[in-house]
Amino acid sequence: MRPKNADPAATQQAILNAALSIVSESGPSALSLRGVARKANLSTGTVSYYFSSLDALCEACLDGHYDRMREIALKHMQRLPESTPAAVAEMATRELYRFAILERPILLLQLSRLAEHGGHTDQRRDNHHRNMMRSVAGVVGTSTWLKIQSLVFAAVRYVCLSPEDLILFTGASSLEQAHDRIEQHLVDVAVATVGKPR
Repeated sequence: MRPKNADPAATQQAILNAALSIVSESGPSALSLRGVARKANLSTGTVSYYFSSLDALCEACLDGHYDRMREIALKHMQRLPESTPAAVAEMATRELYRFAILERPILLLQLSRLAEHGGHTDQRRDNHHRNMMRSVAGVVGTSTWLKIQSLVFAAVRYVCLSPEDLILFTGASSLEQAHDRIEQHLVDVAVATVGKPR
């Protein structure tokens, strides 16, 4: 039951923040409605009022992530008529990689759910992936779209590595330096990609 005089938007956001905090601290497997309620200082009933199941809560976390990612991607796509493909590729890759670093808990949750369920939900495919593919592939072509997807998959995999593994694999002396090296590597690949035939 929703508490009286509660601010629905603020309460919902507090629940989402608590869920992501748990994922960040202990991993996706630690998520439960009861644990989220404790983290958000709410009753389990209140959490259940806003999210009927753990699946619903996880999907809500992912909804916000995909919305934010789509806004960034489309912003850079709209710059194509007034800039060069290489410049857009560089700026988009840098911003999206830094975005991925900030949203690492959600990416961990995403990978966990993909492994658990064997793929995205039908709703996710229809509301995000299919629309995004049409928007981007319609401009750059299917071949370039697949190359972009390969970059996205690589970026997500790098971001989801542990700090120790990322430092090891990049030969860096710090996590910041490791991310700088990966970011530049992805930029180099992206810039090389846009100059090739579709």
